[in-house]
Amino acid sequence: MDYIIGEVGESKITMPIRSVLKSKVKWVKSKITKILVDDRAVLTERGERYEGDYLVIATGGQNKSLFNLKGYHTLDDGRIIREIIKNPKGKNFVIGSMPGIIKCPAAPWEISFLLKNKYP
Repeated sequence: MDYIIGEVGESKITMPIRSVLKSKVKWVKSKITKILVDDRAVLTERGERYEGDYLVIATGGQNKSLFNLKGYHTLDDGRIIREIIKNPKGKNFVIGSMPGIIKCPAAPWEISFLLKNKYP
């Protein structure tokens, strides 16, 4: 929230994936083309096969777009909201939850309080 209000820059809210993984973890970013449940494995678009002791399928959810936003959980969405807050077109903000998945129900309240401090 501090980022979208303009209190901190991107360097304060982002970090490289490598910095949070143990050194023995192999990080692969690739599109999965097939899930082999019985083998606890996946195949990638590059033809690579990865298997492990556990197979966790976490595809994530995706909200519908509203005013060019799908939420407030990605850096891209944060940039859009930050620009709106930095250069408002009027005197009033309407704060609410995006349709679909609500990862943090308290976020609309928090941003309301932060906006009240920024624009008393």
